[in-house]
Amino acid sequence: MSDSEPSPPYVEVVGEAEFDEPIETFIAEVTLSVRAAKEETSLQQVGELASRCVERLVGAGLARDEIADGGLDLQRPWWTRRREEARAGKEATRRLLLRSPSLARLTAGLAAIETLAGGQRDTIDVTMKPPVFAGDETVRTAALRRALAAAREKAQALAEESVMTLGSVLRVEEGSPVQRHSGFAGDQDWHGDAARFGAGMGYVMESIASASEPLPTPSRTVWVRCRARFELLPPV
Repeated sequence: MSDSEPSPPYVEVVGEAEFDEPIETFIAEVTLSVRAAKEETSLQQVGELASRCVERLVGAGLARDEIADGGLDLQRPWWTRRREEARAGKEATRRLLLRSPSLARLTAGLAAIETLAGGQRDTIDVTMKPPVFAGDETVRTAALRRALAAAREKAQALAEESVMTLGSVLRVEEGSPVQRHSGFAGDQDWHGDAARFGAGMGYVMESIASASEPLPTPSRTVWVRCRARFELLPPV
């Protein structure tokens, strides 16, 4: 027989609440590629192409501190190793990283550099990267308060069904947050919700360029959870 006293009756429930996190910074990676017969030629030409891109981006409204160097690569593709094809066997790649809080300015800059690559040996590719979302602890804390209130409401209903009186909180444990991707390019929701936003990069560029007013960008939804244990008291 155990000498320990039995634990008081309790009910344990999970409460949930949600909040939205807007996009704080939009990020795009611009990849510039140039093929040439000589290594030094490809390096020089890709450097010149990068300089022209930077000037176009700044001219379209991006600040210079929103443009960063993403690195340089030099390679010889395997299919150009034969002697008769060696004249176009050096490919230099330069990357530019664009980070801006304004999707309109970022889109204008990308549209401005679209025509700079003019041949088969030089290309410009754009890839949208996962954006940075605004994290506000005040908003998260308010959501946790709502989650605890939801847990209390559940516990109250269970106590009433059990013909008991709901007492004080015995323990509260915060669970791991769950988030749903925004559907924006670079933050796709592969479970099907991305179609609600229509946020492929081509769509975004075309829409902002043609719309009289900028279209709203989606935010991601974050769910916070808490597990709460409430004391159960005899009915009053």
